[in-house]
Amino acid sequence: HHFLRNCGDFPCRIAPDDAATVYLTARRRERAGDHAGAVALYFKGLELEPDNSYGYGRICDLLPRLPDAEQESALQALESSMTRTPGQWHAAGPLAQRFASYRGLDRALEALDRWAQLRPRDPELMEARADLLVGRGQGRRDAERALPDLEAAVAAFPGHLDLKHSLACALRVLGRTAEEEHLLRGILIQHPAHALRLRLAELLRLRQA
Repeated sequence: HHFLRNCGDFPCRIAPDDAATVYLTARRRERAGDHAGAVALYFKGLELEPDNSYGYGRICDLLPRLPDAEQESALQALESSMTRTPGQWHAAGPLAQRFASYRGLDRALEALDRWAQLRPRDPELMEARADLLVGRGQGRRDAERALPDLEAAVAAFPGHLDLKHSLACALRVLGRTAEEEHLLRGILIQHPAHALRLRLAELLRLRQA
């Protein structure tokens, strides 16, 4: 906030069409309570940098402050923006979670089905679907639905850490703690400082109790 107050209009003068400048202006609008104006500017930033996750995050955070009709149009615009993005769709997970929050789990899964038709091999979409089923679904039943796709995704993308994390969560929900422990040990061999070491320590403590 101190930075926003003190940088003045200098960025606007030297780089008015730069995405960072647009996002700075959007934050100022947001701070002033002009949420609709801020959202419009964040969308402008996404036009300049369609793969910048910051714009997606800020728009999603501001959705509850917009009227229902504007929330719906903003979600549709976010989906349109993401599906024009080259490379992996890293915004898919957060965007799917927002769909679930505002329109329900079924609506979010329908969106993921649409996206998967365009990108059937994108691991971000695989992860996003699994996280919805495991995190927002009906416990064991939906974790069992997610498990085969997760196992196939991890086999196809063995270096994708977040997919492995999602698989560990599904195994946890299903009570398959031995398999979860084995998976966590493999992750921590490659990433020893990862926060999952706390979950592994918990499993070991429970096993020794």
